[in-house]
Amino acid sequence: QLSWRVDNDTASVRFRLCGCHSNGSDTNQYMGFGLSGSANSTLMIGADPTIAWVDETDGPQAVDYYLSAYTQCRDGEGACPDEMDSSGSCTNDISDITGSITNGLQCVSYTRQFSTSDSTCDI
Repeated sequence: QLSWRVDNDTASVRFRLCGCHSNGSDTNQYMGFGLSGSANSTLMIGADPTIAWVDETDGPQAVDYYLSAYTQCRDGEGACPDEMDSSGSCTNDISDITGSITNGLQCVSYTRQFSTSDSTCDI
C-alpha cells in the first residue's frame, strides 16, 4: 500500500509504504516505490526509487536509489543506492524516516523534497 501527502509549505512529499511482513528468520523483507525514468512511459532505466524496510536492530530504513541498468549494483552501475553511484555526485535525499512492524504489517514513512541538489540521480 502506498499513500502520500504533499506539503507545499516545505516543498516536500511525505510517503508511507506498507506491506505484509512474515515473522521468522527471513529479515530481508523490503518494499520499494519509484518514479519512472521517463516522463511519457513506464521505464526502469533512469528510475528514481526508494527502498524501505524495518531492521530489527537499526529500526526503519529508507534509501534513495538510482537505476542506471537492469543489473545488480556493481562498481556504481546498475540498481545502486544514490551514494554508491559511479558519478560520485549523488546523495540520499530521504529524511524523517519512521516505521514499525505491527501484526504482520511493515510500514515505513519518509519525506522527500520536491527539488534536491542531486540533479544526476533524482527526478
